[in-house]
Amino acid sequence: MCDQMAETMDHIILGCVFSREVWAACLGRLRLQQVIIVQDQDVMSWWIDSRKRLPKQIRRGFDSLFFHVGWNLWKERNARTFDRSSRQPVALL
Repeated sequence: MCDQMAETMDHIILGCVFSREVWAACLGRLRLQQVIIVQDQDVMSWWIDSRKRLPKQIRRGFDSLFFHVGWNLWKERNARTFDRSSRQPVALL
């Protein structure tokens, strides 16, 4: 998606400049950007570590958000690769 690194699952969902913009916009709207830090690391470790920082009552919502954003980032990668179409981060959000 960004042509900066290999397109691993970890990079596409967390490390890519595009995905970081999507996460920043999403977490900003939810006012979680100070609690959840997006960094290039193993996706599953990031998810588990991030959800532990949240109050128990919103962890299930964060789980849904994580899978929804991750799925849409993966679909965006496929659209760029196979359909030669792309969206801006805000449009993906």
